Amino acid sequence: MARNKVDQCNTEPLDWALFILTIISTHVTWWLLPLPRLYTHGFRTYIHDVSWDCLRLQAPSYVAYLACGGQERANWQTCYYTGIKKPTTRFGDIKAFVKDSLVVVSTCLALYRLCAGGSDKDLSGLNSSLWMYPSLPVAIYGLFISIFARTQVKLWIVAVSSLTFLILLAIAIALIIAFTYGRGIWIPCTMLMLFMTLPTWAIAPKLLAMAIFFSTFARIGGMVIGAVSPGAYFPFCALRGWGFAGPVLALALIALILGVYGLQLKPRSDTVEVVEEMKEIP
Repeated sequence: MARNKVDQCNTEPLDWALFILTIISTHVTWWLLPLPRLYTHGFRTYIHDVSWDCLRLQAPSYVAYLACGGQERANWQTCYYTGIKKPTTRFGDIKAFVKDSLVVVSTCLALYRLCAGGSDKDLSGLNSSLWMYPSLPVAIYGLFISIFARTQVKLWIVAVSSLTFLILLAIAIALIIAFTYGRGIWIPCTMLMLFMTLPTWAIAPKLLAMAIFFSTFARIGGMVIGAVSPGAYFPFCALRGWGFAGPVLALALIALILGVYGLQLKPRSDTVEVVEEMKEIP
């Protein structure tokens, strides 16, 4: 049956709110928030921080391992979000909250929009209401690290509790969507969320670059396919076509390349602190 293009283009304010939050959290924060370091610390430091953030967005469990394994507990939060070995600050807490809140709020809006849209609405498995759903582990890992960095709970307990919470959350959301629609719409997004959650890199470390590729697709696949495919639900008809999908795909490819480059990075010391320490050496 042909789609009703008029109904499909009838976007609501909630659709646009979800769309804007998705664009900001997926394609803006990773290069914008570290931008001040380009002027204060130089291009090389900026590339380090941007690459680290891209890696965090694409392989959150791996970055959580790098941030917490072998690091002082006071540095966990800053290492996870920025790749810098130093205790967090109030401003760092605010930036971490902004990054995670964008993902969590987008996910809540997406699930509400999906479940409140009516089971008779024409939807695809790559529905725009599920764009941010697979990115939820990025925020949840950050939330657990931020909380437990201020406690003395053992690291293995933090790892097991965060994994368990994310798996249970994925199951709960899948059940909500399944009972609302019952069309199998929950299958692809749940698989992508579990893929973003589970430390598959620990099983096959050499396949980590491939895992980053699939994580990139999990974050932007629905948006790009929706914009260029007539078979996918995409309510923003003015943005249909490669005029919108092209720049989105280009930014995603840049983030993918930087994420792969980030695989060789380790948490760094703050450049200013390093310079000051070197000046003290006689």
